[in-house]
Amino acid sequence: MRLRRMLLVSAGVLGIGLLVGLAVLRLGRHLPDSFHNPPIFPGAVALTRVEADLPDGTRFPHKISFRAPAEPAAVLAFYHAALQQDGWLIQEQRATPAAFFANWHYDNKSPDMYAYTVFTEVVGPNQTVVTLLLEYLPGM
Repeated sequence: MRLRRMLLVSAGVLGIGLLVGLAVLRLGRHLPDSFHNPPIFPGAVALTRVEADLPDGTRFPHKISFRAPAEPAAVLAFYHAALQQDGWLIQEQRATPAAFFANWHYDNKSPDMYAYTVFTEVVGPNQTVVTLLLEYLPGM
């Protein structure tokens, strides 16, 4: 009887430990910093920014545009590396020479998704207009 009680208590403590561990993992997976603080290509000028609200009221940069002193390939490579390093999943199959797409989920079970799109447009030699579009897509 005493052994059975010890086993039950041990199992209960182990179960609570697992639940706490899972909660810590879940809470530890924060939205990448680049969603609220997007990296800006070095040397960018004429920055414009439009903000939006998340459902909890938090503001985030929804659309940022600027002119970069580089060709589109260099701009896209910069954002590809920065976003991938920050935890975004790059959608390689949707990439084009002028744009790429990335998304992020809290976990594989959450229907909510965050999307990050980088668009480029050549406007002159070594000059590219860049548009960053950040979106919260509930239920995607």
